Amino acid sequence: MSVLPRPLSAVRQVAACASLAAALGAGCQPLVASPAEYGAYRAVRVAPTVPEQLRAAWAYLERYPTGAFHADVSRWFGRIEPIFYEASADSEQGMQSYLDALPRGPHAAAAAQRKEALTAETRSRAGEGLSKAAAVFEERLARAAQTREDVVSAYSSWLAQLTDFDGFGRPFEPLSEPFASSWNADPKPVCARDVCSKVETFSYELEHEGNPVTRVCTIEVAILRKKGTVVEARVHGPDLFTRIFEAHSAKAVAPDDAAGRVAAVAGAIEVTSGSIARKLDPRRCDAEAKPPAVMARQCEGIRLELIPSTTANADDRVVIRWLGKL
Repeated sequence: MSVLPRPLSAVRQVAACASLAAALGAGCQPLVASPAEYGAYRAVRVAPTVPEQLRAAWAYLERYPTGAFHADVSRWFGRIEPIFYEASADSEQGMQSYLDALPRGPHAAAAAQRKEALTAETRSRAGEGLSKAAAVFEERLARAAQTREDVVSAYSSWLAQLTDFDGFGRPFEPLSEPFASSWNADPKPVCARDVCSKVETFSYELEHEGNPVTRVCTIEVAILRKKGTVVEARVHGPDLFTRIFEAHSAKAVAPDDAAGRVAAVAGAIEVTSGSIARKLDPRRCDAEAKPPAVMARQCEGIRLELIPSTTANADDRVVIRWLGKL
């Protein structure tokens, strides 16, 4: 006999909501929902690919128009769906992937028309030489490589700026350059109590088993204050280290690939170490990493730790703590 799962307690749903909302790049309204609704919401977080995430989000929005998490899912969907459409619009397969994921989605009609147009274009060019096809393929590969480079560059840039940040141990405002320009650029940061954060979302493409796969990397940068003084900075996101490894190596990692995850964390350590080397040179700043951290650097009055997630709902994170006293 099938037994329905027991409803989550209010406390556990609040915690789950906060973690999932961070992954969606949205706020969190800690309302208690039914097990079915929470399961539909969680499916958005755990789906391994962008099409599956969007399909799960659309299913939730259609099924729960007044749901507890509707605003968060709608906000995330509204940001990611156009990116996915644009990233898929250069091929018939991409348009079909969109239609498979969102047959009634906001761009479904446009995707169907675009697919027809691409099909007609393909037929009209059937007699053209292989050299032109090769040039198009090379262009797509170059475009895909650029999207991956954008992910790694954003991650490395934030780490370099935060390790060089001169605001630790001081009030957060005013900010000095060049950090001020990066921090105040779109998307704008949001502050609540003693935490200010901004979320950046990147779409990138990989080849997996001969087919293009689109991934989304969410990078959240947070500044934490205590008694008005900056004491900590974080760079975190869902499966962040896996996303950074994929973008850096152009190798896809399946969600259930334990060995791939180990390699991803090792790759993230390499990228992180290179990003912070100017300020936290491992030759003089290497420190013992205490679990759950897998890498640590300490000098110049700060300690940096790289901490992989240990649960499905937690983020991978790089934490930089000020070692001074208030």
